[in-house]
Order: sequence, then structure tokens, then C-alpha cells
Amino acid sequence: MPAFVCFVDAVFSFDNRINLTSIPNYARELKFSGISFHIMRRDSFSHLKLLRKLEFFDCNISIFEDGIFNNLSLLERLIVQGSNSLNVRNRTFSGLTKLVELHLSSNGITTLLAGMFEKLYLLETLDLSHNQISHIEVGVFKDLKKLSFLFLTHNKLVELQAGVFDGMASLFELWLGNNEISHIELGVFESLKNLASIVLHTNKLSELQPGVFKGLDSMFDLYLHTNYFTHVEKGWFHGLHSLEWLWLIQNKISNPKAEAWEGLDSLRDLWLYENHISHISPGVFNDMRIPTNSDQTEPPQVLTTVYILDLSANRISQIDPRGFYGLSALKSLFLSVNIIEDIPPGAFHGLTSLLLLDLSNNFLTGFQPGYNTTLLILPSFSLPLFNFENMLFAFVDF
Repeated sequence: MPAFVCFVDAVFSFDNRINLTSIPNYARELKFSGISFHIMRRDSFSHLKLLRKLEFFDCNISIFEDGIFNNLSLLERLIVQGSNSLNVRNRTFSGLTKLVELHLSSNGITTLLAGMFEKLYLLETLDLSHNQISHIEVGVFKDLKKLSFLFLTHNKLVELQAGVFDGMASLFELWLGNNEISHIELGVFESLKNLASIVLHTNKLSELQPGVFKGLDSMFDLYLHTNYFTHVEKGWFHGLHSLEWLWLIQNKISNPKAEAWEGLDSLRDLWLYENHISHISPGVFNDMRIPTNSDQTEPPQVLTTVYILDLSANRISQIDPRGFYGLSALKSLFLSVNIIEDIPPGAFHGLTSLLLLDLSNNFLTGFQPGYNTTLLILPSFSLPLFNFENMLFAFVDF
């Protein structure tokens, strides 16, 4: 397929000797694909004052000369993708006062310099994914007051410094997955009051500082899967009062304690699939400690709002009586692909809302009755099942 340029009302084919001045000045949308430009001259688009969308795909651009966009005051969407060695300098995008979307993925960018996005006051989406970014200067995003979506996935970031995201008061989603992040400083998210989602999966995180998410009262979901966590500590999730989804799958978490979940007052889904949890005892998902004297208050109850708990593909061999006590709102409990052989009486005590229990792919040979419920029989194994008052499904077989 030849390299092409298209307008709203016409399509023209060009070779690499393209003359940009031949493009009609009435063009509203312009797209280049596969044309090797290298250097984009300052006057390349000076006559295209009506452009709304400008897109470059695999055009091997190394630099935009300063001032190249000065006459494109109506441009709303700019895509530069697949140039591999693009050098973005301070004020490269000067003049784009109406820009709403800026996509700069797969360009080999290594550093985000303060001033790079200066005066892009109306920008709502910034895509910097699939680059080589290892350093972000503090202040680079300070003018992006209306930015809602920031994509920094698939880069080389190793840490997040306090102040680096300052200025983005409207940010709604922050995508940081598939980096090499091992350290997050306190205060790095503090100014992002409108943030609803942070994606931090597939990094090298093994610890979080207590209070690192402080102030994120609007957070809805948090993706921490595929990191190096071996434990979860008290204080990690303080401030996340509105969080409903927490993804911790594919880590190496062994046996968390109930205090680790403090602050998650609205949590609905807790995903702990594919970790190293081996034992479900009282105190893992709710604090069962009893005050030792009259002056002590009872420990706070946690996870009372959780609907879904996924513990599949762990190393669970033992579930103690009352191990899930306190999870009164739980509707779905996944325990498949573990090494459970026996279920003691009272193991599921208190799960009054349970609708789905998945025990498939375990080593169950039976369990001791003792439930005040009707027991069902699965003919192929002749195993009694648990029929809670409202239960709809129970899976034991493969």
C-alpha cells in the first residue's frame, strides 16, 4: 500500500518527494503514513490554518522545527506515532492552543522536559506509551489543567518523584503499567484530587509507603497486579475510601492480616488470584482480636462491603473455622486451583449473602458436616455441598 495523505474530501498518493505546499489550504484533516520526513520544517503547514486533525504514522520524523505549529491554532488532534527517534523539545507544540488530544506513542522518547507541554491548557488526552521514558522532570505537566487521561505504559520509569504529576487537577485515569517502577515517593499523587483509576501493574513494586494514596477520595479502582509484593501492610490503602476494585493478582503475597485492608470502606471486588496464600485463618480478612480490658475498643471491621473475593490459584491447604467471618456482603467466593482437601465445620460461617462458591480443581475428599443448611450431593463424586440460604451455584468438580 503506497504512502498516503488524506483530507476530509479527497485522497492523494505521494512518494517521498511530497511537496507539502501542494496541499490545498482548505484541508481540515490530514494523515500521513509511511512517508520518511526526518525533519519537519517550520513552514511545512503555515498555509493550513483550518486544520483540525493532523496524523503521522511511521513517518520517521526526528525533529519538528520550532514554530512549526504556530499557525495551527484550530488543531484539536495531533498524532505522531512510530517515528522511533523523535526529539521533542521545549515548546515543540507551541501555538496549539486548541489541542485536545496529543498522541506520541512509539517514538523513542527518553525524557519529559519541563516546558514540553507548555500552554496546552485545553489538552484532555496525552498518550506517551511505548517509548523509552526513564525520567520525568517536575513541572512538565503543570499547564495541563484539563487533562483527563495520561498514558505512560510501556516505558522505562523506575521511580515516581513527589511533584511530578502536579498541575493535573482534572486527571481521571493514570496509566503506568509495564514500567520498571520500584519506588513511589510520598505525595506523588496528592494533587490528583479527581483521580479515579491508577494502573500500576507489571512493575517491580515490592513495598508501598503508608499514606501514599492519601487524598485520593475519588479513586474507584487500583491495579497492582504482576508486581513483587510478598505482603500487604497496614496503611498502604489509607485514604482510598471510595475504592471499589483492587487488583493484587499475580504477586507473591503469603498471608495478609486484616489490618492491611483498613481504609477500604467501599471495596466491592478484591482480586488475589495467583499469589502464595496458604492458610485462611481468622484475622486474614477481618480482625478477630478481642479487647483484653474494658479500656480497649474493638478493632475496626474491614471488608464488610466486599462482593467478590478471588483466591484462586494460591497455595491454600487449610481453612479455619470462621476464616471468612465478617464478610457479610460477600456474594462470590473463588477458591479454585488450590490444594484444599478438607473443609471443617464453620469455615464459611457468617457468609449470609453468598451466591457463588467455586471449589473446583482442589483435592477435596469430603468435609465434616455441621452446617444448618441443606446439603447437596454431586453424583459424580458423591460429595456433600454447601447450600447456603441464598446460594445459586456451588462448584466442586473440574
